[in-house]
Amino acid sequence: MFNDCKGESGTTFHEVRGLAATLLKTAGNTKEQIKEVMAHESITTTLDYMNPDDLPFETVTIHI
Repeated sequence: MFNDCKGESGTTFHEVRGLAATLLKTAGNTKEQIKEVMAHESITTTLDYMNPDDLPFETVTIHI
């Protein structure tokens, strides 16, 4: 659906979910709260998303 977007960086859906989980953790939410927001059945799956050291951050410019 978004593959034809101008300036696409190749960011995957799961990379965005990982960033969301990390931001929720940084904001002070518990792992159980994050699990519910992400609709995971297992806390283990949620914890896999919550390691900010594994997320590659790059500076990007966006145009809206």
